[in-house]
Amino acid sequence: MRDSDRRENTARDRTNDPAEGDTGDEPAEGHTTSGRHRREVVSALLAAGGIGLFGSRPVRGATGPPASVATEHWTDSDGDGLLEAPDYDGIDVDTVHAETVGTRDTKSVEGIVDDERFLRAFIEESGGSGSASEDDVSPEASVVVGHESNEIESFVEGATIGGGKENAVHDDYSVVGGGSGNVAGVADGVSDTQNHATVGGGKNNEATGHNATVAGGSGNSADLDGTVAGGSGNSAGVTGTVAGGEANTARGDSAVGGGTANTAENGGVVGGGSSNTAEKHSVVGGGKNNVADGAIATVGGGKDNDANGRRATIPGGAGNYADGDYSFAAGREAVDNGKDGTIIFGDSTWNEVTPDRPDQFVVQAGGGATLYSSSDLSTGVDLPAGGGSWSSVSARAAKTAVSPVDPQAVLSGVESLEVSTWEYDSEEDAVHMGPMAEAFHQEFGLGADRERIATVDADGVALAAVQGLAERLDEETRDLRAKNERLRERCSNLEARLDALEASASDTGE
Repeated sequence: MRDSDRRENTARDRTNDPAEGDTGDEPAEGHTTSGRHRREVVSALLAAGGIGLFGSRPVRGATGPPASVATEHWTDSDGDGLLEAPDYDGIDVDTVHAETVGTRDTKSVEGIVDDERFLRAFIEESGGSGSASEDDVSPEASVVVGHESNEIESFVEGATIGGGKENAVHDDYSVVGGGSGNVAGVADGVSDTQNHATVGGGKNNEATGHNATVAGGSGNSADLDGTVAGGSGNSAGVTGTVAGGEANTARGDSAVGGGTANTAENGGVVGGGSSNTAEKHSVVGGGKNNVADGAIATVGGGKDNDANGRRATIPGGAGNYADGDYSFAAGREAVDNGKDGTIIFGDSTWNEVTPDRPDQFVVQAGGGATLYSSSDLSTGVDLPAGGGSWSSVSARAAKTAVSPVDPQAVLSGVESLEVSTWEYDSEEDAVHMGPMAEAFHQEFGLGADRERIATVDADGVALAAVQGLAERLDEETRDLRAKNERLRERCSNLEARLDALEASASDTGE
């Protein structure tokens, strides 16, 4: 067919083309008409590719050459390195109409602009190097977009590189969205060992395990089922997750939320901070240089804390150690010395506070301690700084229903109360003295609990009994004084009578 006839046929087929002679702008200086045609052909390939680039669906509303043009292989008939449709001596037309743009064999389809490839679509050549046989399923196409340095290995199927440069995909159904220097899969010559790996973008990221994902950032890596959302130099593997930050590591169903140089393994979680470690389903919320490596242990934050015991807890502070199981250490330099079940509070000093036996409650409070037993802070006890005994709230303003007592009745009650020595069943080698709570309550009716004696009640009974004793002593003293006065008078009378008798005897010469 002559070129003139071909151009006429093509013009008739283009129902929506501009009118004859309306060819658009002239080519810019330095650009040839052939270059313009190539760009227009690339545009047509992309437009067709969105609908039928890798299949046989017709372009909607397409007109043009007969269907045979689309079903026969295009060839490089003019030797210019580009494929031409059958019966055409080159792509030297404004628009190409076809039902299918591509190939029907294992040759790849490429989009090229200014001699640089920006698009490559292909089906793996050998039926795949994975474990599935060639007869199982038809191979799926892979697509490479962006810089020509992007590469999907030829035996990989169903993979995608969306853009960027120097990106690579080595396993089936893996994806690199863009960026540069990113890798999805492992270059081991087998396409289905580490498939379904994804790198969203960023720079120099690697998703090298099955179902691994690196969303972005730089220098991150994800292994088997691991996920790195972003940041820099992070690593996730074996269902580990790193949300961001720098140089963090999560492996074995673990997670790191962010921060720097944190490590979570075997179910551990680190929320953030710096240089923290969580293992064995333990948690470190943040802070610096904290470790939670006891089973299901917790460090909330702070610095240089270590929860090494099972279910041990350190809420924060500095230099605390909960090495015993179920221990709790808080403040500064609270150290349980491996004793289980202890609760230790340290104050702001560097003086280490420790328990001397398991299940002990130890508080270091250089400023004293106060315990309130009412929400309005009106009642409670106080241990003053440096003190050795508790003082109770006892102001009249904190009291109601105040009634006087009969000290003599109280003294009588104390006299009838049995006081014994005894030992607590749960306490070893400690002898105590006092009444039984039931008898005390029955005798005096004090306190809210028949099985306990409040120290304030015991003190009150003792004071009232002392007052009763004092009254009794005063009465007895008054009686004794009266008796003594009467005796003194009798003695005086006797002395007077004796003096008189002696004087009378002297006068008579007897």
